[in-house]
Amino acid sequence: ETITGSDNTVTITADTHPSIFAADAAGVRFQVSTTGQHPDPSPHSAAAATTFVDAPSCQILTPVDGDTLTEPSVSVTLAYQQAEGAELHTAHIELIDQEGYLVEAITTRDLSPVTFTTHLADGAQYTVAVHVVSAHGIASQQALSFIDVSYPSPYPAGVGVQWMEETAAAQLLLAVDLTSADGEDDGQTEKEMPTSFSLWRIIGDNRELLFDRHPWDGQDLVILDPLPALAGSTRWEIITFSDEGTASAPTTAIYDATPGRWVYFNTGPSWGDSVRIFADLTVASKPERTRALFEAAGRQRPIALFAREGSLEVSGSATIVPTLSSTVTNADGEGTEFNVVTFDGGSTVKDIEEFLLTADLVCYRDTKGRRVFGALTGSISSEKGHTGQFSYTVIEAT
Repeated sequence: ETITGSDNTVTITADTHPSIFAADAAGVRFQVSTTGQHPDPSPHSAAAATTFVDAPSCQILTPVDGDTLTEPSVSVTLAYQQAEGAELHTAHIELIDQEGYLVEAITTRDLSPVTFTTHLADGAQYTVAVHVVSAHGIASQQALSFIDVSYPSPYPAGVGVQWMEETAAAQLLLAVDLTSADGEDDGQTEKEMPTSFSLWRIIGDNRELLFDRHPWDGQDLVILDPLPALAGSTRWEIITFSDEGTASAPTTAIYDATPGRWVYFNTGPSWGDSVRIFADLTVASKPERTRALFEAAGRQRPIALFAREGSLEVSGSATIVPTLSSTVTNADGEGTEFNVVTFDGGSTVKDIEEFLLTADLVCYRDTKGRRVFGALTGSISSEKGHTGQFSYTVIEAT
């Protein structure tokens, strides 16, 4: 087999399927002769000419290598070249995560921009890898572009607290805080409007999730928390989230309640049904841990075993005085007297009776700052129409 290049001739002898690399040759002519049992070779065949072309090349125009993206998707724009002017056959575009795993692949036959459907994760790094194939069927070297993803954080929420005396609830006023922490406009940091928020109530070591990624359109919002502590501090922590899942720094609001004379019982949906009492209030508690005693051979005293479980029972009594009566003398001076009844805001005997009949799980709050969730039992003795004696017991339950 004789291979004739532009300026030289190479002879290769092989039994089967010889191969040759002639990338630097623009054109190559092939001639073949054979040998058999006879020692002389056959004449060379007529020359067959072929042309070797250059491999194509590609360039990733977008995303630019080293870019930081703030959008959830990435679009890829390519440039294609081939020395002999061969057209593009296919472009193979891959999105690879920071662990080296293929996330998504796209094959296209033109140079129109393509967009991956993958939602890019905040804080992640990705690689866009591309190789093209020319109309000759020759593939290019792979082009790479490394990108980071960092979404803007949402504006935090400003929180104000207003105490509702009648129900001992806290009214939280939420508004998007468009200023930075120092109170000045934060023009240096790009931020987005929040689309949801999470809210926690914190009393002592007890942290309760009240709202989890609750949708929010950014308009001023009023939230009623029906169960803050009646004594000591109640804190609320709110974190806002953007559409892309980025979170703001937490914002905290604190209310320090001054112990009063009221006891509150809440039940129903969102703890919206409540009664309260305060006159001549006495409160007692009975905390107890489950335990058992076992006799053992050879021991003078039994063995005490204590369970992890325990119980708490809170009881009390109060005089129900929802009204106050006062005697007033007529201005005519004749001494005629009559009663004027004014309400002090406490629950009536009827209110408490209906509450006992309809209550499911109850939240009990007293002036010690205790909050006990449990089952309520109670009794009322009433000698007069407006007043009565109320005795209650709350046994902690879930």
